[in-house]
Amino acid sequence: MQQLMTEEGPLNDQLLAIKAAATTLDGAAVKTAASGATRLSQLLQFSAALTPAQVAANTSAEQAFAVAGVAVGDLLASAIKPSATAGIGIVNARVSGVNQVSITFMNNTAGAITPPAETYAFVIARP
Repeated sequence: MQQLMTEEGPLNDQLLAIKAAATTLDGAAVKTAASGATRLSQLLQFSAALTPAQVAANTSAEQAFAVAGVAVGDLLASAIKPSATAGIGIVNARVSGVNQVSITFMNNTAGAITPPAETYAFVIARP
């Protein structure tokens, strides 16, 4: 497998999977499979102290948070919750506006759970 690089260094495994879906190998050359593909030029990390709201039992709920520096058009490759919380998972995360990230939390238990307030990390790919 060829090592894919950005100006900042190697792409992480999640971005390699995205790139693999958009490319095909032809010998040693990598060709873009989709004619409308956009080359990613930056891989950035942001962090923000978040205080999520309670998530009702057996449901998922999207919550919006301020994250300084993210921009419309950014690809949110990963939202990293630093601690494990039994019954809570992140099932989606997206840049939902200028300086705003929305995270969908899932609660698969019979009772309501409030994810703890902590500093989350976000990996952003920027064209």
